[in-house]
This record gives sequence, structure tokens and C-alpha cells, in this order.
Amino acid sequence: MVGFWGNPKKRQYWILFLSFISLVPTLFAPGISGSLLIVLLCFKVNYKTGFIIGIISLIYSIGQYYYDLSFTLLTKSIILFLSGVLLLVFYMVFNKKLGSK
Repeated sequence: MVGFWGNPKKRQYWILFLSFISLVPTLFAPGISGSLLIVLLCFKVNYKTGFIIGIISLIYSIGQYYYDLSFTLLTKSIILFLSGVLLLVFYMVFNKKLGSK
């Protein structure tokens, strides 16, 4: 399958690059990346209890990170807005790519 992502090797580099870029903001909140790791591992081995615990841990870690930020409320809301827009763009791109097969 050759397309936007290129060959499988190039696609693998894109996935690693996007994963790294998405985890850079969690440098100061390692609980978020740890929770994501738990969620992904439990999803892979189909361990539902661990998956739910990972989701709860992820929600708690994101909430704790949000309240510990030393930004104003306006800056925090802009960060949340931009991350939401970014996730919507990812959804549209991946939904379009998966739907075009």
C-alpha cells in the first residue's frame, strides 16, 4: 500500500515521529505517558480491568497536570481548545484515509 504514508518503512517512521511529538508535552508529567503505556499494553493483551484502571489513571493524570500548570485560565483554555482542534483534524484525516479503502 503506497499512498500518503509511503511504504511500510516510511509509515513506521511517521508513526514514531508523531508519537514522539505527541509525548513531548508530557515531559513534565510522566504520569500521562505512563498511563498511556498501561492503556495500550492492556488493550493489546485484552485485559479489561487494567484497561479501565489505565483510563482512570489517564484522566486523573491529565486533570492533575491541568491544575498544576502555572498559566492563567485564558491560556489553559486556549491550550485545551488547540488540542481539541488538533484531535479533530487527526480524526478527519484518519477517518478519510480509512474510509477511502
